[in-house]
Amino acid sequence: DWGSGNSLPAYAPSQVGNAEFERWWGRFERLGASPAGVIDLMRMNSQIDIVDILPSIHVPTLVVHRTDDCLIDPAAGKLLSETIPGAQLLSLPSSDHIPWTGPTVSDELSAVRRFLEQTPGEPPESDQVLATVVVIEAPAERGKFETAPLERLRGQVQHHRGGPLFKLDTSWASAFDAPGRAVRFATGVRATLPRAQVGVHTGEIRISPNRIEGLAVNLASDIARRAAPGAVVVSRTVTDLIAGSGTRFTDLGAHTLGGVSVAWHLYQLQ
Repeated sequence: DWGSGNSLPAYAPSQVGNAEFERWWGRFERLGASPAGVIDLMRMNSQIDIVDILPSIHVPTLVVHRTDDCLIDPAAGKLLSETIPGAQLLSLPSSDHIPWTGPTVSDELSAVRRFLEQTPGEPPESDQVLATVVVIEAPAERGKFETAPLERLRGQVQHHRGGPLFKLDTSWASAFDAPGRAVRFATGVRATLPRAQVGVHTGEIRISPNRIEGLAVNLASDIARRAAPGAVVVSRTVTDLIAGSGTRFTDLGAHTLGGVSVAWHLYQLQ
C-alpha cells in the first residue's frame, strides 16, 4: 500500500477520515521513497540497536513519547530515558506517532520550549568521548612493526581521519569518530599487515596526548586477540551503527569480553 496513503492508521489514527490529510500522506510517501526503498529502510532499521552507546550521552536530554503510540512501543521511550544519564521523560496521552498531529501537540511544544529555556547553554565537559576504536595485533610481524608498515598505518589513519596511532602493550590502537571510517581503515590494514589481527568496537574512551584508554579500548583489544590472523572482527555495536552501508559480516556468535559478564556478539568482516 506504500504511496496510497492507506498506511495512515498506523501513523496518525486521529487523521483517519480527513480526506485532505489522507491525500497529503499518500503524496508524502511517494515523495519520501519508492516501495523497494522503504523495504530496504525498514530492514536497515530493524538491524539497529544503539542501547550500548546511550550511556555515553552527556548532554541534557528530554525524551518525548506518547503513551499509546500506535507504531513504537512506549517502553522504548522509557528505556531511552532510563539509559541516557539524567534524561527526562515526557509521556502524554495520544496514539498518533507523527509528532505534529494528535491532541497533545501544543502541550508537547510547550514542554520542549520550557526544557530548552531551562537548560544551560554549555553542557558539562567530560573527559570521555564516544568513538570507534581499532586495535591491531601483529605478533608474527612485531619485529618490523616499528618501521615501514607503521608509517603506512599512520598514513592510512590520517587518510580515514582517525586519531593518533597509540602503542599498547603488544598492539597499536586508533580512535575514529565515525564507525564507517574505522571499518574502512581496518579493511586497509590487511594490505599493510596481512597477518594482523584487528578488533573494532564502539564505546566511551579517554584520550590524552600520550595514551588512549577506557572500556572500549579493552574490549577492542580482546576482540583483536580473538581474531584469526588476517581477519577483522567487530562488535555488534559497530555493525548496528553502519547498518545499511552494504558492508557484509559473518556472525561469530556471542563471546564474553574484557572480564565483563555481558555477552557481546561478534562479527567477522567478509
